[in-house]
Amino acid sequence: MKIKPTQVLTACQSALGKSADKLMHWQRNLVGALVAFTVLLILLNVVTRALNVALFWVDELAIYSMIWAFMLGAAATVRGREGIAISLAHDYASPRARAWLGLTSDSFVLLFSLSLVAFNWLWFDPLLLYSVDFEIPAFIKASFNFIYREQTSTLGIAKWWVWLIMPLMAGLMSLHALANWLDSLVSHREQRLVRN
Repeated sequence: MKIKPTQVLTACQSALGKSADKLMHWQRNLVGALVAFTVLLILLNVVTRALNVALFWVDELAIYSMIWAFMLGAAATVRGREGIAISLAHDYASPRARAWLGLTSDSFVLLFSLSLVAFNWLWFDPLLLYSVDFEIPAFIKASFNFIYREQTSTLGIAKWWVWLIMPLMAGLMSLHALANWLDSLVSHREQRLVRN
């Protein structure tokens, strides 16, 4: 039995689409939890300052919590195609042109998200870190990259733990963008079949 490329494409689109949808659901739940956590931290900050026993680390943790919520939410909006868009051309286009516009748009989003993955790879440089046996001074000397040396102001942890949201967001965004791109590709192929 010969497997057709269209069957493989449809199977990949279905499997990746389901995975991306489940991930988007979990991302949204996590974003909601992080927003609630941020609100609680701000309330704690207000109460402790009113009692004149301010906890300065609460400010920094609230900021990082809000940033993580934003980054995870931004990655989730890619799958739902909920970002801001100018849709005038899309609204008045023919179904065939709409399929082309969707494929083109999703291609740009996929390229952007993959470039974020590449930039994060260069920034964290895990291969160099491994090659110097995780010795931070040797890593800095070889790359002049201080990512693993910087500390948070009040929490007392390395900032790279906080910055891990960047490669996580880039990876999630790439997965969602690839799922959308496959959806658009299948839609484009269907439009071509209808036309023929």
